[in-house]
Amino acid sequence: MIRARLADHLESLLSADPRCRVGEGADAEESVHDARVAIRRLRSDLRTFGPALEPGWAKPLRAEMAWWSDQLGEVRDAEVLFHVVETHTKRLDVRHRRAADALLRVLAERGALRHTEVLGILDGERFARLLERLAEASRAPRVDLVAGELPARELVPELVARSWKSLRRAVAAAGRPPTPAELHRIRIIAKRTRYAAETAAIVGPSGYRRLGRRLAALQDHLGDHHDAVQAQAWLAGEAIRAVDREWTFVAGVLAGMLRDDELRLADSWRAVWQRAARAAAALDLRVD
Repeated sequence: MIRARLADHLESLLSADPRCRVGEGADAEESVHDARVAIRRLRSDLRTFGPALEPGWAKPLRAEMAWWSDQLGEVRDAEVLFHVVETHTKRLDVRHRRAADALLRVLAERGALRHTEVLGILDGERFARLLERLAEASRAPRVDLVAGELPARELVPELVARSWKSLRRAVAAAGRPPTPAELHRIRIIAKRTRYAAETAAIVGPSGYRRLGRRLAALQDHLGDHHDAVQAQAWLAGEAIRAVDREWTFVAGVLAGMLRDDELRLADSWRAVWQRAARAAAALDLRVD
């Protein structure tokens, strides 16, 4: 099963690679997103199956994938920031469109620069070596001789339970109200647990698929919160650097809209979490 999961996600990465190189506009954005998701799922698989793999083999490979994920993340973050700000500029009065369009041009140029940098990395030796290592990993993952002998039906649910335990602890530790950093951490662990649950759904009951959907909803909710926080920070910086008063005013208005989004999402996330918790309770996920 480990080999099959790694091969599936490697195929997705290889499919996105050429589109990252030649795509334009929405197609380029989609290809970067697809490549990033494939890398994240590969890393998640290595984390999920970690107890069944040789640590000295899996951890360095995950670390190298983290480097590539970070490169793609900068491109994707720029794209998301553009779309978040663009969505809110549509609510502005028409007389402020000039300043709003100027802000969007800055973001578009930033995204284009990041994409150009990634194209250079795609042609580099480091990325080529990473693909070779991933291809070898999908053909012959280094499995622990003891844990690797367990049937997937027995092994995977336990691994999901461990990830769920980490998520539950992060939620319990969050303040009331939680800080943006706490919610971002919960989102990251929710994503890992979601991927683990989706893997478990292949060999386990349908409840794992339901848990995966509930965790995806939590991940999306907290992702929107994180995007609102990041966009506010960028707009605040632009307002400080601006010499045009209208530019400063528009950046402030947009930041205010995003602050409302942030507070609304921070106030409502626990209801989304509770739905995931009920799905996990139905599976009786417990780790001593």
